[in-house]
Amino acid sequence: MDLREVKSKLIENKGLVLIVAVVLVVFIASSVSRCTAVQNERSQTQQQEQQASGASDEQKQKQQNYSQDIKQFIAVLKANLWATEGKDHLVAFSDTTFSERTDQGKSSTVAYVVDAVKTDETKTDDGTEEVSTAAIEVDNETYFLTVTKDTYADGNVQYFLTGDALTQSKATYGPISASDQITVSGLNQDVLQLFGDDKGNIESAVKEYSAKYLPTYNNFVWANYATVNWKDNTVTITFTDGTNSKEILALIYDRASKSFKCNSI
Repeated sequence: MDLREVKSKLIENKGLVLIVAVVLVVFIASSVSRCTAVQNERSQTQQQEQQASGASDEQKQKQQNYSQDIKQFIAVLKANLWATEGKDHLVAFSDTTFSERTDQGKSSTVAYVVDAVKTDETKTDDGTEEVSTAAIEVDNETYFLTVTKDTYADGNVQYFLTGDALTQSKATYGPISASDQITVSGLNQDVLQLFGDDKGNIESAVKEYSAKYLPTYNNFVWANYATVNWKDNTVTITFTDGTNSKEILALIYDRASKSFKCNSI
């Protein structure tokens, strides 16, 4: 077929050619769109992974090289569940994050790094006041946390926490018993029989575990089913937070040793 015949065929089938051209344009545009979407998704995934890690390499290096003063400061933060006066705002600390919760169930967890701690001590007739202020990094911004330890003449000790990194930046937080804020509900007589009617130890195990590992939850509702493993002689039940059906904690009971173990889900 010579050039004139090709031109003739193109003229005769110009509608088809136009359709093919449009299809090619759409295909190319779709491919570019998919490529862009994949790149965006990868970028978002990388950002999420970085956020999940909680700290950059430089920040992790700082955490590994914490001074003894910083380690002691964090130990005090971790040892307590902190609450505002009305107990409507709570905050719990780990080595690398702190989690805040309101009495409406809203919660958030952010990563932090301590840059430095300065401690001043003042003695009075009533006792000793020790004020430790830490400069911390949160989302590449610098904030301050202050822990005040009041030791009274009679030997009693009180701790107070303030900080502009906290939701209630102008409030004073005090330590509270974490288990006092946790409720376990929904268990009926049928499921309790599988645990030897030991409701008290079920509640104690859930409260002790959640206070340490699930500080942003304070309500645990049985999910209305139990799993019996006859081979291992164990019973497992799960709990939700009462707001939806998502299970957040599993309690495993060893019927032979009568021991309890909790796991986050």
